[in-house]
Amino acid sequence: MAGQRTINGANALIKIADKVIGYATGISVNEVYMLNRIDILGQMDSIDIEPIGRTVSGSISFMRMTNNAAINNGDNDALSLTGGGAGFTGLAPNTSSDNFNIRTKSVVDFMNDGFDLEIVDSGTEAGLAPDNVQGKSRYKIKGCRTSSQSFSLSRGSIMGVNVTFEALQLIETDGGEAI
Repeated sequence: MAGQRTINGANALIKIADKVIGYATGISVNEVYMLNRIDILGQMDSIDIEPIGRTVSGSISFMRMTNNAAINNGDNDALSLTGGGAGFTGLAPNTSSDNFNIRTKSVVDFMNDGFDLEIVDSGTEAGLAPDNVQGKSRYKIKGCRTSSQSFSLSRGSIMGVNVTFEALQLIETDGGEAI
């Protein structure tokens, strides 16, 4: 079919604190408005519906986490970059220790701090290194806490990292002026 356009690879960059942590192929964010009906005793129908809260949750399927930590690769003169999972990039609590006290403290500290995510359209500046990408910001998600992480690996593919989260606010950054 002539003229049909397809997308190959990642369609968004994920940032924490202005640092690209990965390329995502699947992002789903839900903003839910909690409502309460106002009823009067003896009347069949509600007289009003009032907003009482708002929650934000979502999931991200990463195609690739970026290289973001320098380690000594055995050559004393050279440092190499290594990737890592969600814990290594700051998207989930660090699970690199097998000591249960350290792992518990890591989770508690991580949940106290939380993090902010920024979703950036990577299609606007395709081919640039992650630190140089100046793509258009689409959404900011404030006060995130990771609720789960998983990874998948299948023959002939790159290992994918999947993260679900709860958040405090969803801000649409390319929707024009706020009211």
